[in-house]
Amino acid sequence: ELVRPADAIKHLRMAVAQANDTEPVIYFLLGSALERELRNKEALEAYEKYLELQPNGAQASAVRSVLKRLRREVK
Repeated sequence: ELVRPADAIKHLRMAVAQANDTEPVIYFLLGSALERELRNKEALEAYEKYLELQPNGAQASAVRSVLKRLRREVK
């Protein structure tokens, strides 16, 4: 059975709440899911939180590049 994007986003938001900012990767995954759904303002917030928690993380440079694009699109 395929996971619907809305369900994935709901589960990731629950994971964010439960992880209490100890798992930055959840914000990265949430940002990716939101971005795929064209929910760019929410994706921007999730990616920013990822960078705040994990400024030198494995995905940090990719996230910075995505953030530049999203900031241009979200005004």
